[in-house]
Amino acid sequence: MTDYYRLISRAVMELGSAGEAERHGLYERARAVLVSRLQELDPPLDDIRRTKERLALEEAFRRVEARIEAATERGLSFPEFDHHASVVAALGRLAEALHQQSHGARMQLTGGGAVRFAIAPSAADRDIAGSPTIERNHADLRVRCAALDDMVQRAPWRPRWAGLLRAVDILGGMLALKSPQTADRIGVVWSLVVSLRAYVEQSEDVRQNAREPDDALEPEVLHAVRDFVFAAAPWVRRFPSGRDLDSDVGTWVDDDSDFEQAAALLQRVERQGLFGGDDAMIVAITLDAGRGGSVPAIRARSWAHATTCNIGIVLVQALVAFAKTRIGAEGATFAAGAEVAQAIESVVVASRDELVTLLSPLAPGIDTDTACAALRDLVPVPPG
Repeated sequence: MTDYYRLISRAVMELGSAGEAERHGLYERARAVLVSRLQELDPPLDDIRRTKERLALEEAFRRVEARIEAATERGLSFPEFDHHASVVAALGRLAEALHQQSHGARMQLTGGGAVRFAIAPSAADRDIAGSPTIERNHADLRVRCAALDDMVQRAPWRPRWAGLLRAVDILGGMLALKSPQTADRIGVVWSLVVSLRAYVEQSEDVRQNAREPDDALEPEVLHAVRDFVFAAAPWVRRFPSGRDLDSDVGTWVDDDSDFEQAAALLQRVERQGLFGGDDAMIVAITLDAGRGGSVPAIRARSWAHATTCNIGIVLVQALVAFAKTRIGAEGATFAAGAEVAQAIESVVVASRDELVTLLSPLAPGIDTDTACAALRDLVPVPPG
């Protein structure tokens, strides 16, 4: 059956600021066209089918008039209201079905419109952090990391190891926090330690490659990084969140296509100014460290993949929340402004293919084809 609502709503939008009389004139012309086309069909439709077509057209008129009335009440133009209502209809069920992945960093949209890591303290992690042994280990790692940072900063510059330098620097800042605050970020600490392990494996591979052995890490730097990881990895696993990440083998991503989809989405979110600072750098580090076939590399890119999926989930859910807020739907809250919503929508529209790949498998109870169609049919918001 023809999508009469889409045809009629577009025709009404083309009328611009025309009033009720002009719209009803349009409806009469549409009725006449439908009757004419039904009469021309060969073979003709039976009476029941013809009646269904006419009723569908009348329902389209009713929906258009209802949305025009609702738009007026909300102080919106019909195109704006219709767009937001369509977003809710298309993506609402998908947004409700999506849940952030536990094997990546949990994300949130701040009131200022930034996508950031959500700091969610774990009572179990904090209990471990209060142990005298853990606190002593924490203090030791802080000293080790500072020494490692000093060494890598003084080592000969190698562009391919920029991620390692930043990983050590960011880890130093996290280990400089008090033990409970570091425990609140243990998942991110885990990701950086795994990335350092992956960089060690990368350097070994480079050294064994006769074409570029000089591009490997300096031997003393490699030794220092390996020693730090040897001390840090068991400490991180003492925390329940660290053990959970280590044991999440079933979530590991060893598919380069998913890896590239995640990288493309991350770049667009950053270009729109929605994601940045150390949080974005940490995801970039794990993506960079994840280029390889070693177990640490697979773990790093799996964490980055899940984290990027969580970013996509936040964007889709925020877009629906904004649309619900604009049309006055119950229970809708969106703290950021319209400019942020427009930036989010820009990313979602540009990343439809990536989001289909990343999010469709994460929506239980939602038919994959429906989720794909909802994302791919999304069009940019019209000018206000």
